[in-house]
Amino acid sequence: MEYYNDITKGFIVSRTQWFDIARQPDGRLTKVITVTSEESGYWIIAYAILVSMIFVAITKLVTSLVLTTFPLESRGNQYAMLVSFYNANSPTTAVSQTASYIRHALFNCRRGPRWAVDWPTVRSGLCLALLSLLMIGGSAAAKFLVSGKQLIVRRAARANPGAIFYPNLQSSTSNNNYILVQPVRAAAAYQALGRVSAAKAKIEQSVHVSSEATNTTDGPSLLFRWDYSVTGEDMGLQRAPHLTYSVSGQCQTRYDWLNTTLPNVDWYENFAPDPTMFDTASVDDERELPGWISILPKGNEANMSKINRGFEFAMVPNTSHRKSNFSNPDDIWYMTEENPKFGPSNATAKIKETQYQVRRGRPPLHCWQNDTWSMNGYTVYHVDRLADIPGLQLSTFIQVRVFRREFSSPIIMQVANLLGYSALESSLYSVANARMFSAQYANATRDLERLIQIGYVSTREVVRNLVLLYGSLADRADVSNLAKGPDGKVPSDTADFILESQNVAAMSVLTLIITPSVCVLLWIIVLFRGVTAHGRAKATNDGKVSQHNFRAIALQASQLYRYLDELANNGRPRWSGRTSMTPFIRDLPVREKTGEDGESPFVQPKLVRLDDPVENDNAPLLPTAADEKTPSAASIPTQPASPTIWSKLMFWRKPETPNARRYEIVMTRRWNPTEGREDGGKNHLTFEDVLKDLPL
Repeated sequence: MEYYNDITKGFIVSRTQWFDIARQPDGRLTKVITVTSEESGYWIIAYAILVSMIFVAITKLVTSLVLTTFPLESRGNQYAMLVSFYNANSPTTAVSQTASYIRHALFNCRRGPRWAVDWPTVRSGLCLALLSLLMIGGSAAAKFLVSGKQLIVRRAARANPGAIFYPNLQSSTSNNNYILVQPVRAAAAYQALGRVSAAKAKIEQSVHVSSEATNTTDGPSLLFRWDYSVTGEDMGLQRAPHLTYSVSGQCQTRYDWLNTTLPNVDWYENFAPDPTMFDTASVDDERELPGWISILPKGNEANMSKINRGFEFAMVPNTSHRKSNFSNPDDIWYMTEENPKFGPSNATAKIKETQYQVRRGRPPLHCWQNDTWSMNGYTVYHVDRLADIPGLQLSTFIQVRVFRREFSSPIIMQVANLLGYSALESSLYSVANARMFSAQYANATRDLERLIQIGYVSTREVVRNLVLLYGSLADRADVSNLAKGPDGKVPSDTADFILESQNVAAMSVLTLIITPSVCVLLWIIVLFRGVTAHGRAKATNDGKVSQHNFRAIALQASQLYRYLDELANNGRPRWSGRTSMTPFIRDLPVREKTGEDGESPFVQPKLVRLDDPVENDNAPLLPTAADEKTPSAASIPTQPASPTIWSKLMFWRKPETPNARRYEIVMTRRWNPTEGREDGGKNHLTFEDVLKDLPL
C-alpha cells in the first residue's frame, strides 16, 4: 500500500469551514464539515452519549405523562404497577416488571373462591409495556442513525486549491508540452482500463451497448450502438451534483470507403468524396504487432465538427495479416484465411509461420456521437453552451478550461489514442515473444464495448484527476498551471469538487447542531418541570398539573418509605420536604456520652418465617394474608394434592413441596441480624437460613 498515492494533502480537513456536499443517493445538498476518520470516531461516541441522554430525558417526560393520564380507579394492582413503572431505572426494567404484573393479573387473581382476570390491569400493563418498547426501539434506532447515516454524510472532502494542477499545453517555447503531458494522460487511461477490468459487472449496469451483425455481399457487417450518462455527483462536482452529461452513439461498417487495389496497404477513403480524409493500414509490415485502431474526425478544424448536434468520425482497423494458429470465420476485423506461407512443402516456413492470418481489407466504421448536458429540465448540445444552463453553479475554470478541452471531442477517440496497442481487448490475446495472437478469441464488438466502458470511467475522473493525476507535473518548470490566477495562486472557488477517501469524514452540520440543542432543550424542560410545576401543586388540588405533581411526589420510592416510617413511629413528625421529590430528616439525632441514639429506630426490612411466632416488639407493620401462611406440620398432607387442569397449564410454576417452609419480607421498626441468634434464628432469619430449608 505504500506505493499508492497519498492524497491527504489533496483535500481540506477543517472543523471551521462549512461547504455543501451531495448526500447519496438522492444528491440532496447538505452542509458539512470535514474531519479525519480517527477524529470522526470520537464524534460518533460523543453523539451516541448525547442521544442516550436525549432518551433519558424523553423517558422522564413520558413517565410524567403516564403519571398524569394513567387510570388508577380503585384497583391495587394498578397502583402497584404504576409505582413499579414510575420507579424503574430504565424502559427495559419497566418492560420486565410490567410483564410480571400482566402475568399475575391474568393467572394469579381470583374473585371469591374462583379464578378471575384483572382486565383493567392487563390493558393498562399492555399500554405501559408497549410504550416502554417504543422507547427502547427509538433509542436504539436513534443511536444507529446519528452514529452512522445521519452524522457522517460521506467519506469525502473538498479539494484543496493548492493541490490542483491542469497543464497548459501552449506554454512551452518548444511546443512539446503535449508530448510531455502525454505519459500522464496515458496513465489516466490505463487507470480507467484497470477499473473496467475490476468492476466490469457494475460498469455494465451504467453503460448500455447493443450490436447487430449481418452478412452482406461485401462481407460481415456490424451496427454497434451505445449510451451512458454521468452526473455531476459521479464526477465529484460539489455544487452541481444534478448536472447530467449524456452520451449516445452508433457505428456502421462502410465497405464503400475501402480500397484494396494497392499491393502493400489498404486505402481508406473516409467520408468520400472528401480527398483529405484518407487513411491507410499496412498489410504485411505490422503482421507481428498487436492490432490497433486509428480514429479520425471529419473536417479540418482543430476541434471536432458538430454534425446534427453531435460528432462524426471514422474508426480504421489495423489488423491485416496478423498471424494466428486458429481461425475466426466471421468477425469484421479478425476474419482469417489460410496463410499462403504455411504449407507442408516448406518445412522452414512451417516452424515460423502459422496456419492462419487475418484477411486484408478489414472494413472501417462510420460513427456518430451525440452529447447533451442537462439540468433541471434544461438541455444544451455542446460543452461550449454550458453557461446557458440556468442555475448551474460551476466554476469558470472547470467549465472553460477543463470541460472544453476534455469534451470537445469524443472521449473514446482520446482513450484510443492514449492506449495505443492496448486500446482493443483483442490485442490482449497477442503473445509478444511468439509474435502471434489467438484470432478465435478476438471480437470487434467486445473491442468497441470495452472502449466505450473505458471512456465512461475516464469521463467520471476528469475533474478528480486535477488533483490525483496532474499534480505530478507541478514540479516541472516547463509546464505551467492553468488553474492559477494572476497572483500565482489557485482561487478557492476553482476547487468546487470533492475527493472520496476513507481517511476523511464529512459530517452533517445540521446533525451536529440539532442533536445537542435537542438534548439541552429536553433537559431544561425536565429540570424546570421539577422547579416550577411542584410549586403550583401546592396552590390547587385539581387539574392535570396537580394530578401529575401529586402522583410524582407521592409515588416516589423515597416518599413511600417516609409514609411507612411515620406509620411505624406513630406519625412522629421528624420528616421535612413532604411535598417534594426528596423528603429528608432535618433534625439529626442527639448522641449522649453513652453513644446511644436518642431517636426511635427507622423502618427496616426483615425476613421472617410465616409459621413462626413473632414477638410484639418486632411485629410486621402490615399483617400477612391468611392464605399465605403454611399450616402446622400436623395438618400438612403426606401426599401432594392432585394437580388440576389449570395447574398443569401453568407449566412455569414450580410444584409445591410437602413440608416446605415459606418466608416473607416484612418491614419492622428494628432489625439487627446479630441479635436473637441464641433462640435458633426464629426471629432474625437470613437468606442463608432460607437456602438451608430449600429441598435439593
